[in-house]
Amino acid sequence: MRLFWHSIFVLLGMWGWDNVYSQEVRISGEDSSYSGQSIRFTIQGHPFIDQPTYSETVFCEKSGAFELKINTLSDGVIKLRTGIYEAILYIEPGFSYPVRLPVYQEVSYAEKISPFYEPLRIPLKISDSPEFQYCKNFLHLDFHLQFQNIAKRKIL
Repeated sequence: MRLFWHSIFVLLGMWGWDNVYSQEVRISGEDSSYSGQSIRFTIQGHPFIDQPTYSETVFCEKSGAFELKINTLSDGVIKLRTGIYEAILYIEPGFSYPVRLPVYQEVSYAEKISPFYEPLRIPLKISDSPEFQYCKNFLHLDFHLQFQNIAKRKIL
């Protein structure tokens, strides 16, 4: 009987183990053109399947300010989608990311109904703090590789 209760205690401890080590990531920003607009945040669970493990929509205040707090276990990529833009941000647990958004542009009706429409993919700008230098390096590399792929497709 004693072994049974020890087993239950161990299983309950393992069930909540992920929450013990997860840390908060805070993403915030402000731009007056985003007043009342929505920003969709997603974290992809698998690189080949379009099924996000995390998805949330945040509505900006009247001043255009927004803030998102999520708990995560490891570093990863989060996508922000708003208007005509889709931006990526490399995040690491325990950090706060003050981002600078481009001026908001609404998707036109013709683009919404077009089956060929794709959002404009941009690197998201963050503060100039040295602790975010690794994130900037990833963004520059990712953006460079995307343009190389586009150039190869146009040549072929």
